[in-house]
Amino acid sequence: MLLQNKYWANTPFRFCVLLFVSGLLYSGIFHGLNGSRHYVFSDARAYFTTAKNLAHGLGYTEGERSKWRDATNRVCPLYIASLAGIFALLPDAKPWHGQDEVQPYEILIILIYQTLCYALGACLVYLIGRRVWDEEVGRWAGLGAVFIPDFMVWAGMVVSEPLFILLFLAGVLALVHYFEDRAGWGLTTLAFFLFGLATLVRPNILLPSLILIGWFVFKRRWKEAAAGLAVFILVLTPFTVRNIIKHDRAWYASSTAYLNFYVGNRVGSLGEVIWDVDELSRELGIDYETADAVELTDALKPALKKLILEHPWHLIKINLNKGLRFFTIARTTANSWIHNNNKYVEWVHLIINMATNAWLFVLGPWGLLLLGQRTTERRMMLFFAVLLSLAGSAMYIQHRHRFVYFPFFLFGAVVLTRHLWTTWRPRLKELGLRNLWASLTRVQRRVVFWFAVWTAYVFGGTLVDGLMRFERFLNFIVGENRYL
Repeated sequence: MLLQNKYWANTPFRFCVLLFVSGLLYSGIFHGLNGSRHYVFSDARAYFTTAKNLAHGLGYTEGERSKWRDATNRVCPLYIASLAGIFALLPDAKPWHGQDEVQPYEILIILIYQTLCYALGACLVYLIGRRVWDEEVGRWAGLGAVFIPDFMVWAGMVVSEPLFILLFLAGVLALVHYFEDRAGWGLTTLAFFLFGLATLVRPNILLPSLILIGWFVFKRRWKEAAAGLAVFILVLTPFTVRNIIKHDRAWYASSTAYLNFYVGNRVGSLGEVIWDVDELSRELGIDYETADAVELTDALKPALKKLILEHPWHLIKINLNKGLRFFTIARTTANSWIHNNNKYVEWVHLIINMATNAWLFVLGPWGLLLLGQRTTERRMMLFFAVLLSLAGSAMYIQHRHRFVYFPFFLFGAVVLTRHLWTTWRPRLKELGLRNLWASLTRVQRRVVFWFAVWTAYVFGGTLVDGLMRFERFLNFIVGENRYL
């Protein structure tokens, strides 16, 4: 009883329990009523079949779905391993021999696992927010991480985002404690261990992790740099060794980097992960549907070299275009495959998600950049958001690639919203718009100007994205297209 009272007297613990339970209920009710377990397509099906085959000793492959090719050119290992662990504990409804089938009860168990990751991730958002700012910011950010639709929707799909966010934010929290308390290199070692695990889920955290290690070297924090680099390499080593032995390639997580860059930047591309299989096969001189990871990579290398050398102006144009469209507010999870053609739910979801995207993308970066003392922790969040954005847009535009920095924009949006509400709203009410503008200093007017430029950039990019993809927007309205 004493231990129980001690914990319940602790405000962070109580609020974490509230967030965790709210996340379980919100996700459970929505996805239960929606029947999300019946909708397993695209990457979700690849994750499912690869994990099921791994659990049954059939290898790291999608099985019949990919003609038994190695899955290194499709998925990353840690999320697959976690699902394989779940499958190993479940009874089989029928003999498994690598067929392209899913069982709803197995999907249901996986979605419970996804929901646990999502709810724990919301708790980490709260703990980071209260540590870097204060209790109020932490609470609002934690509630946002529960109730903003994008966070909840991924919990109802067999995708790696909830596990990645959980591991990534745990590493960020360890770094926050280190920067605030200077508690020794043990915390940085833990952080880079978690970043290593996150890299095995989604590789786009690799570059930020290595740059952070370089920063520790620059600051002459030798123990932190050495221990962080050692444990990071150690985490990536087993799968790298496996690929060296099997493929004679030092792939640390997957072999998809060349393909992702090529399909998002090739001549004729709109900067998206959409291509015609026959056309891609002709360009590469292979049969894409039967090529293994090594054959595909070897074909992509000269194609990429040709693209860079012969079409440099195209690369500049398409990446400027992707940069303009990357923060479009219209790309949401509203048209993901979990919706069972309930157009009312879809449209409510779309409207709410566009509103939250506008809030996050317009206010988030400025909240991190402008408000409060620019501590190392806040610079780190801006650093992660910028690098993860660049890593995503360099490949191709997809909403999932943006989700990895949503927690940081969430902090910035909460902080700036509070500042506008508590500081500038009373001044506007007292002075009126014209007098308020007259009272601003030159520096404040410059800030307003650049904030307006950024806002125009976000909404202008949304308009350009909509016009470039107008047919797909029409498809969304009539319910034919699975991806928005």
